[in-house]
Amino acid sequence: EEPDHCHFCGYPKALFDNFTVIGACRELSLLLPLIIMCEKCSEELQGQLSKKTRDIQGDFIRDHFPGVPADLDLSPSVGTLF
Repeated sequence: EEPDHCHFCGYPKALFDNFTVIGACRELSLLLPLIIMCEKCSEELQGQLSKKTRDIQGDFIRDHFPGVPADLDLSPSVGTLF
């Protein structure tokens, strides 16, 4: 089940247009429930990072995470943690 508010500030998801979905996965399984971060909280977090860190982060994401797999199972399973 997708969250209905920003995990960090509590702002209702229905009131913002853009957000980041954060999840912990192992292969194609979601290990823990999804959390979302609103655009404002995401920008505040990014603002705390140095340009060098943001550049390295961008390169890493671009090179290793082409997008969400179409067959990703969004049902967390405790059994897949171990």
